[in-house]
Amino acid sequence: MITTNKDLLDNIKAQMHIDNSDSCNVFATTAVTAAYGESEDWLEELRKVLYSNKEIVRDFLANELPIVKLVECDATYLLWLDCSALNVTSKVLSEFLRQNQGLFLSAGVDFGQNGDNFLRMNIACPEKLLKEGLLKFKAGVIALNNINSLSKNIQ
Repeated sequence: MITTNKDLLDNIKAQMHIDNSDSCNVFATTAVTAAYGESEDWLEELRKVLYSNKEIVRDFLANELPIVKLVECDATYLLWLDCSALNVTSKVLSEFLRQNQGLFLSAGVDFGQNGDNFLRMNIACPEKLLKEGLLKFKAGVIALNNINSLSKNIQ
């Protein structure tokens, strides 16, 4: 971007950082060009995997962890999980999952204050890894709920 308005440029850079779109891997442009321009079969297979993975998350949450809701979306492998019913900030929840389950989900607040009740989950991975992550997510939510229940009983 080119502008003589420093304030405008600073604001744009700050928002791009919040959106996590201020940098890309050195191979990203070449890979995307090849994927969309020369790899139709690969891209179609990727779409199928991502659709299947989203269905796995949707079904898992509905059947195993209904307190967490999937935010419906059409075109991304980065899902938003509505964790507002857990009554904990996204930073606390993401850090708890990281420390206690080895599961790395992004705190929604990292993408703006409105995201504080949400986690962001990347589903661009093999099905086996996704299912392992979902089980860790469930175990972490249960563990955090048990800790919160215990602390309420102590007070």
